[in-house]
Amino acid sequence: MVGIALLVLGMITAFVGGLYALMEHNIQRLLAYHTLENIGIILLGLGAGVTGIALEQPTLIALGLVGGLYHLLNHSLFKSVLFLGAGSVWFRTGHRDIEKLGGIGKKMPVISIAMLVGLMAMAALPPLNGFAGEWVIYQSFFKLSNSGAFVARLLGPLLAVGLAITGALAVMCMAKVYGVTFLGAPRTKEAENATCAPLLMSVSVVALAICCVIGGVAAPWLLPMLSAAVPLPLEPANTTVSQPMITLLLIACPLLPFIIMAICKGDRLPSRSRGAAWVCGYDHEKSMVITAHGFAMPVKQAFAPVLKLRKWLNPVSLVPGWQCEGSALLFRRMALVELAVLVVIIVSRGA
Repeated sequence: MVGIALLVLGMITAFVGGLYALMEHNIQRLLAYHTLENIGIILLGLGAGVTGIALEQPTLIALGLVGGLYHLLNHSLFKSVLFLGAGSVWFRTGHRDIEKLGGIGKKMPVISIAMLVGLMAMAALPPLNGFAGEWVIYQSFFKLSNSGAFVARLLGPLLAVGLAITGALAVMCMAKVYGVTFLGAPRTKEAENATCAPLLMSVSVVALAICCVIGGVAAPWLLPMLSAAVPLPLEPANTTVSQPMITLLLIACPLLPFIIMAICKGDRLPSRSRGAAWVCGYDHEKSMVITAHGFAMPVKQAFAPVLKLRKWLNPVSLVPGWQCEGSALLFRRMALVELAVLVVIIVSRGA
């Protein structure tokens, strides 16, 4: 029952976090909502592992726990890229609302490319590390659907579909953030006058983006190393490239020269001509672009009952004296004491 509860809570957390992230236009809060989504995905992996313990299936245990742990590590990488990249944009423009940005890709090309890598990893697109972690969790769902318990056979496909829908929300959010922030025309003077980020900011973001690429490409070698944390080793078939993937690669390789030829030849077409876009007789304005609000509106209308705000509630104000400066100082000191106790416990166990 504990494993089933973790799976259900993880699925709800991931879906709701992704849904609220798509509705958000403040990039800092948007990334925070996506952190909630990825916490739900990690819970899905842990839930699959705990369910495997109850069903006494070693492969399911290994897939769930290793998938959750690997996604935890991957999330720390690509979310660091995104927060640092967003901080660099904020440093140069003073805006966290993506509606007030636009055209940043030309002003900050290095940060733009690194953010694209981080957003693709967050959306679990191959061959980046976000895809590798979620793929192992998908494998745990497939294994769960082949178990003997009826509830597990029922939950396996449902969880896989739910995670796929959550991934679709993440892809939409990736397109919204990158398109509205880095593409198009600048919407404010600050965005128009933005310059490249300082060297140290750019180096840190690029280094983490490279780690995201390595974490995805080198997953077949990193996962067996990570499985050492689980007393049950992964099967070799679960840590190598799948047979369908090899088939797709063999089909794609003969098409690659034709794709390259079409791209190279496309710029030399003699019949190509350039002219101003017709905008129905009106001059082009900076507001004539797809906004983040308009991009997310269809999903917002579809899930209006979930996103509707019911009631403002401040529980702290219900308790007298909890909003004074003394109580805030007390809470900070309590947090420091709890952190110190946690460090002592970790050191004592290591010793």
